[in-house]
Amino acid sequence: MDNLRFVLIVLFLWLSYEIWHQWQEDYGPKPPTPAVAGQKLPVDVPAASKPQETQSPTVANASPVPGEALKEGQRITVATDLLKVEIDANGGDVRLIDLTTYPKVKDKPDDPVRLLNDDPRQLFISQSGFIGEEDMVPNHHSVWKTAQTEYKLGNGQEELRVPLTWANDKGITVTKTMSSKRVAS
Repeated sequence: MDNLRFVLIVLFLWLSYEIWHQWQEDYGPKPPTPAVAGQKLPVDVPAASKPQETQSPTVANASPVPGEALKEGQRITVATDLLKVEIDANGGDVRLIDLTTYPKVKDKPDDPVRLLNDDPRQLFISQSGFIGEEDMVPNHHSVWKTAQTEYKLGNGQEELRVPLTWANDKGITVTKTMSSKRVAS
């Protein structure tokens, strides 16, 4: 009977080790990933102190989505009683939203709370589009056109509408309208 107990204890210890090992692979600390050849790791050295010829893109400045950089087009600025919004005509993306009447810090009213941001280090934007053949429907890479580049909610105006239009050579036209209503005070 002592041999059976020894075998069961060894089996239990081996099984415990295997479970612990698998747990470490799934949930344990991950080793740091090595830098891609040709890229430098971010260093806390001011850019002015680095030689100009050795500056190159760093991992921190890399595209947030691998293989897909955010393309920038013409910016459309929208100002309402509460928001300042920037829309990129390339994709019709909402890139920036600032709450103009709500500062981050009470003592600094010129630094508003930012809801959407296209800074690669804090990327959070709103994209929209259709899924289908690229030349048949607009997607988040399509170029949209607008009549003006600045829209402002005027005094006495209750709603602001920003129409963006996309058209292809097959006669299909799509209009995306973004609207904002005045906040009742």
